[in-house]
Amino acid sequence: MNEEGGGKSRMVRDIFGEIAEKYDFMNSVMSLGLDRHWRRQAVRTARIRTGHRVADICCGTGRLTLAARAAAGREGEVVGLDFSPAMLCVAAGNVEAECRRTGSHVGSISFVQGDAAELPFATASFDAVLIGWGLRNITDREGAVREMRRIVKPGGRVVSLDMGQPRFPGMSAVYWPVFARLIPFLGSRCAGGKAREYAYLYESARCFPPQEELADMFRRCGLTATGALDLAGGAVALVYGEKSPLYPGE
Repeated sequence: MNEEGGGKSRMVRDIFGEIAEKYDFMNSVMSLGLDRHWRRQAVRTARIRTGHRVADICCGTGRLTLAARAAAGREGEVVGLDFSPAMLCVAAGNVEAECRRTGSHVGSISFVQGDAAELPFATASFDAVLIGWGLRNITDREGAVREMRRIVKPGGRVVSLDMGQPRFPGMSAVYWPVFARLIPFLGSRCAGGKAREYAYLYESARCFPPQEELADMFRRCGLTATGALDLAGGAVALVYGEKSPLYPGE
């Protein structure tokens, strides 16, 4: 990893370590509660079925991991990977709380600390791969997408849920200035004075490529049948692609 990439990785790890405990609350506030719906849509787009083995890359607090597990069922398995120990700690707590609530078993979910650019998984070992609000925090995005393509089985999908570019005429002119002021304010008032950390969330979202560019990147990385699905008027987007059955290995 180059010096610039290593510096960003350390910064992102520190930021998410600081906000881990309040991340779910702030996600719900910022999305007006729609984040749950978006996660379910990501799981549907990934075509996760009962018995599937799923990887959730940059799993954060495990909310998308749990949504994937609901689709994969008791017969399936979901592995969440993140490089932030603080996020993984919150994720484990969320899974335990959900299992107590539903009376289900924790065994079908596991968490691994690791780097999205060097995934510690075997080639073609997952039926689907998800990444939620994580791709924009990775320095080598193409390298990460190639790694996700590597670990998914032929015919399986890689799906990214992240920020997008608003579509409605005039929406960008209002959306981004409001986002720029509102998110640090909420972080300061509701997340224990973490205005700097939430300012980074705005900056990373504002600089993130539009969904069409991400779909093009998925194609460059060897995925086929790529596309993008707008959510919230394009302010949030799903980008997806499939691993061709013609290329089972790497």
